[in-house]
Amino acid sequence: MRYRAVLFDLDGTLVDSIPDIAQAVNHMLEEMGHPTLSPQKI
Repeated sequence: MRYRAVLFDLDGTLVDSIPDIAQAVNHMLEEMGHPTLSPQKI
């Protein structure tokens, strides 16, 4: 059997993306002059 597509649930299953998301959010907040947040608050 040939598969046309294979899907992966990466976020939270295979990859912990919270640190990267938190870094991106904090970078945006700094650029806008707002205080940064901890990953738990994001």
